Amino acid sequence: MKQVKEELEKGKAVEARRTKEVAQLRKEQVRKENMIRTLEKEKRQKETVLKRKQEEVTQCFLSLALH
Repeated sequence: MKQVKEELEKGKAVEARRTKEVAQLRKEQVRKENMIRTLEKEKRQKETVLKRKQEEVTQCFLSLALH
């Protein structure tokens, strides 16, 4: 009876560790997904600025070529 009780407690401890580990892994996954979204947003913003600057440079060259 005592051995069965000890085995049950060990099983509960293992399950608790697994549950905690899964929760930690999920939390880390969410953090990484948020970081990816943030970096993708920053990249899109930088690409937009770069495109606008390139258009400005092109316009400057065109206006110089016309004069």
